[in-house]
Amino acid sequence: MTTIFATNKITRPKRLFTRRALFNNFNNLTTNISFERDSYLFQTPDRLPLVPKQEKLVPFTSNANVLETTAISYNKFIEYVSRKQYARKLKLDFVNINKRPKFDTLNMTEFYQNKIIDYYNVFIKFLNKNPSVVINSFDDFYKMFTLFVYEGIVASPFTFYSSIYQSKTFYENTGLVIYLQSANLDNDNDIFDTFILNPRESRAYIRTANQFGFEVDRNIPYRLVFNPKRAIDTVNLSNFYAENFEDYYQIESSILIGLFEDLYNMFLKGKQNNFRPVDRCDDFVPTRKTKILEDFRVTQREKLSFYLNSLFLERKVTYVDEREQILDNALVTAEMVDIQAGMRYIMGQVNRLANTRVTIVPNTGF
Repeated sequence: MTTIFATNKITRPKRLFTRRALFNNFNNLTTNISFERDSYLFQTPDRLPLVPKQEKLVPFTSNANVLETTAISYNKFIEYVSRKQYARKLKLDFVNINKRPKFDTLNMTEFYQNKIIDYYNVFIKFLNKNPSVVINSFDDFYKMFTLFVYEGIVASPFTFYSSIYQSKTFYENTGLVIYLQSANLDNDNDIFDTFILNPRESRAYIRTANQFGFEVDRNIPYRLVFNPKRAIDTVNLSNFYAENFEDYYQIESSILIGLFEDLYNMFLKGKQNNFRPVDRCDDFVPTRKTKILEDFRVTQREKLSFYLNSLFLERKVTYVDEREQILDNALVTAEMVDIQAGMRYIMGQVNRLANTRVTIVPNTGF
C-alpha cells in the first residue's frame, strides 16, 4: 500500500483527494508500524540482524516456519477472533479463521552459503574470460578474489550482515512475521475497500492484534509482526532474544574462518596446473605447464582485513584514514580474546563512522 493513495483509474480530482486523505488517516494510526521506519523490530539492540535458531521454529504452513512463540500468539489471536465473531461482537471478514494463509520462508544461513557459492562461480567465469589473470598460488587467489569481491559489492554485498539485510525476504525469515493473505498484499484498491472504508473494523483489528503481541504493518495491513516488547515483560526480554535467535558474530565468524581455505580447495579441484605459451620450444609443445601450489595459510590479519574492507564498502564508509588503525586494534582484540571479539570491535567502529542504522530493503510481497 502506498503511503499516499495513487491510481490512474480515478479521474475525478475530488474523489482522488478524498481517498488520499483517508489513506493518510489510516497511515497515521499510532498502533500501526512501518517496516521502513520501525526496523528495530528485526534488529538486536546492537543493530544486528535477527536470525532465528532452527530448533526454535515450528511449521506454520507447508512452506513456512515461524518461531514457536509467534505461532502460539497467532493461535490465541485466531481463537479470540473466532469466539468474538461467533458471538457477533467482532467482524473481521479478511481474517480466515478456518485456513492458514500461505507464504514461504527460508533458512537465512543456507541462503547465504549458497550466495557465497554463486559469488565464487561468477569469479571463476571471470577468470575464464580473462586468461591473462593467472593464479599460481594461494596468495594470487586471495588477492584476485578479494579484489573481485570489492568491485562487485556495489551490485551485491558479500558479508552475511549486509546480504540478509538487503534480501527482500529478510522480514518473513525472522520467524516473527505472519501474513493473513497470500496474494494482492499491496493492492491499494483492495486495501481501501477492506480497511479504509471500514475504520471501526480496522481499529478493532489493530487493537486485537496488539493485544496478542502483534503489530500491523501500515503499508500492508495483512502483515502481522510479533513484537516481544508487547507480549513479554522487560525483565525476560533479553532472555527471549538469547533463546530464540543466533549470535550474529558466531555465524559470520564461522564462515569467515574457513572461507578462503574452502574456496581455494574448490579452485584446486577444478584446476591443478596452468599452461602458458612459450616463444621457442624445440619439442614443439606450444605451452609450458606450471603446477599450482597447494600450500596455503590465511593470517588473522587477512581475514579481518577482508571483513573490514567489505563492511566499509557495503556501508559506504569514507573515513579510509582510520581503516588501518581499526584493523590494528581489531587484531589486538582478536589475539587477546578471539576472532569474534575482533569482529565486534570492527562492527562497532563501522557503525560509528557510518553513523546510521542499516537500511532494510522494504518489500511488499514474498
